[in-house]
Amino acid sequence: MRGPLGIGRGFCALGLAIALALPGLAAAALPASAADMATAVGEPGMSMVTFNLHHDREDWPSRRRTIVAELKRLQPDAIALQEVIQKRNVRNQAQWLASQLGYRYVFVSTDPVGAPKRYGNALLTRRPILAHGEHLLLPLDDYRTVAHLRIDVEGRPVNVYATHLNERSDDAGQRIRRSQVEDLLRFIAGSSAGAPVVIAGVSAWHHEFWRDEMQAWLIARDVPTLPALLEQAHYEGSPPLWSLILRVLTWITPRPEIVQVFNWALAGLTFFLIAAHAPFNRLQKLLLAGNYYLLFEYGTVCRNYLPGVLGLVVACIVFPSAQRRPWLFAAALAMAAMASVHSFIVAAAMAAAFWGERILTVAGLLGKGSAEERGRCHLGPLSGLAGAMGLAVYSILPRADTLYAPAMGWLWEWQPARLAKVASALVYAHFPWPRPDGFFWIPPWDVPFHLYDDPAVLSLAAAFFIGGVLLFRRHAAPLILYLAGTLGLAAFFYVKYLGFTRHTGFLFLVFFCAWWIRRGGDNTTPAGGALQRVGLIGSLAFTAMLAVQAIDGVHAVSMDVARPFSCGKAAAGYLVAHDLQDKFIAVGPDWAGAPLSGYLGRPVYYPYARRHGSFVRWDTGRREAMEDEEFYRLALTEAAGADMVIALDHPLSGEFMRRHGIEFLTREGGSLTPFEDYFLHYAPARK
Repeated sequence: MRGPLGIGRGFCALGLAIALALPGLAAAALPASAADMATAVGEPGMSMVTFNLHHDREDWPSRRRTIVAELKRLQPDAIALQEVIQKRNVRNQAQWLASQLGYRYVFVSTDPVGAPKRYGNALLTRRPILAHGEHLLLPLDDYRTVAHLRIDVEGRPVNVYATHLNERSDDAGQRIRRSQVEDLLRFIAGSSAGAPVVIAGVSAWHHEFWRDEMQAWLIARDVPTLPALLEQAHYEGSPPLWSLILRVLTWITPRPEIVQVFNWALAGLTFFLIAAHAPFNRLQKLLLAGNYYLLFEYGTVCRNYLPGVLGLVVACIVFPSAQRRPWLFAAALAMAAMASVHSFIVAAAMAAAFWGERILTVAGLLGKGSAEERGRCHLGPLSGLAGAMGLAVYSILPRADTLYAPAMGWLWEWQPARLAKVASALVYAHFPWPRPDGFFWIPPWDVPFHLYDDPAVLSLAAAFFIGGVLLFRRHAAPLILYLAGTLGLAAFFYVKYLGFTRHTGFLFLVFFCAWWIRRGGDNTTPAGGALQRVGLIGSLAFTAMLAVQAIDGVHAVSMDVARPFSCGKAAAGYLVAHDLQDKFIAVGPDWAGAPLSGYLGRPVYYPYARRHGSFVRWDTGRREAMEDEEFYRLALTEAAGADMVIALDHPLSGEFMRRHGIEFLTREGGSLTPFEDYFLHYAPARK
């Protein structure tokens, strides 16, 4: 599509390169048994490209040469194509690409074979095909298809599915997508034969950026200098790693969609490393592929948390050999510490686990150990890590004029209700049950209904925490990590900012990392002993956690597909479709402006802060609330006689619009994220 919301051909080709620069998401679904661990490091992952051809528009003869050249360079195992066309004078695009690449292909369409024009989806592969199929998605009058291949990847069967769901953002489109996702899951259940599954064209590309995602991108893109970018971190409450990564991506394209490509690749690498190196069984690895946090909160929603998760995963892999590779271990923890406050706390706990165990070993409290273990504490890597963590702390210290709510104040008084919320977060972080429609993005401790009263949730949290202590009590490093990480995060949530499930999910990651490290040392546990029985109980509990989280992960993705995560993209699309994108645009509140500004690719005016721009600067120059009359007066003055679009999170009253000659345009609503519905109004220039 051309215009402000389109992605150019060059970006698409470059996106393919980025998506496949690291092992793909498909590799995450490949389970590995304990026996495979010795050879897993040397096994190749599966690579995959998913690409919307947009049929034969935009000079297909020229585009196809660029696409073929890039695909030949990448040589992915599988290629998923959407909007493939076959008609007079245009050979079936999937067939042509397959012939140029030497791949096999399957093309599916609702149009009958032999029709003069056929339109659909396709899958291509260079791997042996074990089975193939197709399916028409319900409702049939929406004419959507699913292509299916089961391919052989280094002796392992993998199912690959390609589809293109309904793209409408209105209520009817949401109902259709929900029906299509339900039908797709039924088709997968009946055709996958128990092998791992990869679905192309469903999740990440149907996710609309909300204000936090777009805010980070706009800061990286629009802040003029690197010192100014680092200074902005003092107003955001997060260390600068994510902003620096996004800054590099802005050199490639100004369009925010590249962040989704990068985040998807980063999630694929994280899944791959877990599948290849984690000491978990096949079922647990398969459940992790649908994990609520890894798949949705950090894998689909593009924020600063995923680099921290990746750093922690690398640290878990290196932990058994950290005595020989302390600098690599410290670098992984430094990466986690520079990503977010929450991964900082977990990284500090893991550092305490490693160096705490070293100190106990040197002191002779953990047995004699080897001469190397007794003699070295690796103070050099520890000092480097401490320096990186000090830089992370400095980067988020609020300035005197910071007005970012989580950066303001500390709670040092005793509040039982607050403690109950933290306890609820501890339980929910490990067993996140799906919230009902209307409360999808609201954490369970803030909903107007409660499954448990305060005493019950405190008892559950205490029992869970004590169970973790008993599980790790004979293993020094996992126990230190579990105690320091859990108590450190709980203290932060109590005295500073409890936040949302994306924040409290790091409580689960503490258990995840501690369990990984404990399982990595189970080869010395006597068979049939008490420790082995405790380990079995822990494994069953871990599997139960992952099962609940996989259910919530699938539910979250289906909700994100069925409904817009934010309506900022739809509001921008409406303005483009009605040729209003170049008008003077005033947005309120200011935090609602980032998605609109980002998808339009231009600054807007924020009366709440009395300034033009794209992102919000959380300082004392802005206001939290404003009456419509004052908002309109400030916008009207700044517009200086020009036609004006007014975008608000609420509709203006009929009396107000009649008095000022304002026309109501539309409401873009139904977002999963609270307060990201948009009410658009038009105020023609005053004569």
